[in-house]
Amino acid sequence: MSEWVEGGNVNQPLDNEGNRALHLVCQSGGSEDALLFLLGSRAEPSLQNHHQATPLHWACNFGNLEAVRVLLQFGADPLAVDNQRRSCFQVAEEAAQTEVLQELRKYKSNSSPVGMPESLHRPVPSAEGSIGELTPGFSSSSQLTPQFLSTAQEQRIKANASNSGPVQSGPSKLAVESDELMAVLQKRVTELQKQNLALESQVRSAEENKKRLEQALKEKVELQVLTQQQRMEIDEYKYRSAKKEKELQQKASSDKAKATASLESEKLHLEAESRRLKDRLEQEIEEKMSIKTQFDLKSEALNELQTTLRVVRAEKAKVEVQVVDIESFKNTILE
Repeated sequence: MSEWVEGGNVNQPLDNEGNRALHLVCQSGGSEDALLFLLGSRAEPSLQNHHQATPLHWACNFGNLEAVRVLLQFGADPLAVDNQRRSCFQVAEEAAQTEVLQELRKYKSNSSPVGMPESLHRPVPSAEGSIGELTPGFSSSSQLTPQFLSTAQEQRIKANASNSGPVQSGPSKLAVESDELMAVLQKRVTELQKQNLALESQVRSAEENKKRLEQALKEKVELQVLTQQQRMEIDEYKYRSAKKEKELQQKASSDKAKATASLESEKLHLEAESRRLKDRLEQEIEEKMSIKTQFDLKSEALNELQTTLRVVRAEKAKVEVQVVDIESFKNTILE
């Protein structure tokens, strides 16, 4: 901060928007002293940023009434327009800054701008300045020359002559008046020298106070610009965080939609597979039921065959008994 102030670079852009130190001070509610310090350091009150907005536009938008007054005093144009073709009047009206709008109208109604404050264009004597710079018509280095004494003496004699009549010549009277005049002048010189010393002391004190004030104003402007930069960094961080959060939300929504679609597809696949397995199981059950039916039929047939076989065996046994009886009867007959 001190580098561009001391180097006269107060009009250089400080951010990507092309804002200068005056823009930032007007936005952050900077005091009149800070504005006067920047303007006294050759800051241009009508420089525009990348949006063609002047410091006066910003002061009107943020309701910085002190900044509006100071900028108008330094020749800022209230009719300058930004890239939206808005003058300072329109900006103040849109921002509902009533006091600022009244100040602009008051300035417009005047035939000429209010004069610059006296403290800004009145030079402050340096610590090395002499009393001649402070007291018009006198220099501490001037000496009482004989010519000056003769002229003063002549004026004194003429004044006495006009008051008391004809001048009485005589070297003693001239010598007395010359001595008196010399004493008066010497006394005046002594008084002026004392005043010179006192004024030089005051000048040195004023110069020291001025330096301290300038340093304080530099630190104040540095703090305001630093605070504004920190605010801008915080706003940028918030913007990036919001953007990142939005991207994450969009990604989460997209992933959720993809997952939902995948689950639906998997569900449909499982349902289809379940129906296929169910149909296959039903088919197998039908086949098994058919096999069971056939088995039951065959079992019934087998049972019938077994019953028939038992009957046949019983009949066979009967026949065999009959055969034995017949053989026995035959043998009996043959005997």
